[in-house]
Amino acid sequence: MRSPKKNEVLRDVGGIEIDVALPREDRVRSFMSQAGDPYRFRSGGIEVNVRYGGDRTVDEAVAHWLAASDNARSAIPPDLLAS
Repeated sequence: MRSPKKNEVLRDVGGIEIDVALPREDRVRSFMSQAGDPYRFRSGGIEVNVRYGGDRTVDEAVAHWLAASDNARSAIPPDLLAS
């Protein structure tokens, strides 16, 4: 993993919006372009440093994360999402 640069500002992925109507490859591309460095970013107030082991590529990992995020949102009752 690379070392953080002094005074480096990490992008927060919490505000990223992905058009779920897009094909998977386009959703991954959209996330990657909005997130900046896919290995170092912020999520809320937490700095995230990602390392991958095994056979999964970063594209596959992001696609999995997006799918899990979509599934989690679909499990939340709509009235709770509106607030």
